[in-house]
Amino acid sequence: MTNYVKKLLIAMLFIVFTVTYGNAAPSFAATKQLAEQGNAKAQSDLGAMYYLGLGVEASNEESVKWFRKSAEQGYAEAQYHLGEMYLDGEGIEQSYTEALKWLRKSAEQGNTDSQMRLGIMYSLAKGVEKDKVMAYAWFNLAKNNGAKPAVKLMQMTEKDMTAEQIEKAKTINPLTSP
Repeated sequence: MTNYVKKLLIAMLFIVFTVTYGNAAPSFAATKQLAEQGNAKAQSDLGAMYYLGLGVEASNEESVKWFRKSAEQGYAEAQYHLGEMYLDGEGIEQSYTEALKWLRKSAEQGNTDSQMRLGIMYSLAKGVEKDKVMAYAWFNLAKNNGAKPAVKLMQMTEKDMTAEQIEKAKTINPLTSP
């Protein structure tokens, strides 16, 4: 995923947050205070603020630091963002192993962005062996969890699959597969 698209997605999350909370949306200082107290959501929000440069100078390194603190507490959104940063080597050394670890943790909690990203990794052989069946299984899981973009990803993947492979993929639960 390009930096532009990632920043756009994170910005969209903040727009939803601001629309939801209006003027009550926490400032950088308030978010940092909560984050320093160990609040996992605030830590993830602070990571996004550092990533986007909202109320602070943008810093991928600080972003990674706060996403990690939140991710280690089990916060799925932060696990997704940390996995993406490992995948692209933003603010941290690129590591497909770490990207897979964090994306999988997030996917196990139902994060559809992580589920789709794992499918893309299998489809493109990014850190894993290319496996259209497993890619399709991840996209199918994301679709079943309500991710509409997963349908298009499934359709694109189907073009390179046999009917037998598609049927097999529909029976696989990627959460229980190695």
